[in-house]
Amino acid sequence: MKGCKILVAEDEAIIALDLKIILETHSLVVIGTARTYEGVAKRIKEHSPDLLISTISLKNSKDYFDKIVALQKEYKFSVLFLSSHLSTEKYKEKCDTHFFNFIKKPFDSEILISTINSFKGIKSNEQT
Repeated sequence: MKGCKILVAEDEAIIALDLKIILETHSLVVIGTARTYEGVAKRIKEHSPDLLISTISLKNSKDYFDKIVALQKEYKFSVLFLSSHLSTEKYKEKCDTHFFNFIKKPFDSEILISTINSFKGIKSNEQT
């Protein structure tokens, strides 16, 4: 989809920067980054992203995953969670997997882009 807007939520600055560079290299538009739930919620309300790429939990953000699931239901964006957890099954049970996907940290950039492209309607500008 041309102009796909992506928000990155990551509390590790180097990972957020790495994600931004990878996404922009693949002609995807990063509308911003956030390090707290409050920052994520504000940017979602202001910019209506098509996709949120986020760590599965942010430091100092209690119940972050559940809050993101609630925001997704209200604002209808896709979510790609990055997780270092071995199992994401307990998280998958709480969300509609048509709008949510999970990849393991550390991530491979090709898997990241492939997973983004697997969301219905989310495509890099190179492929449209």
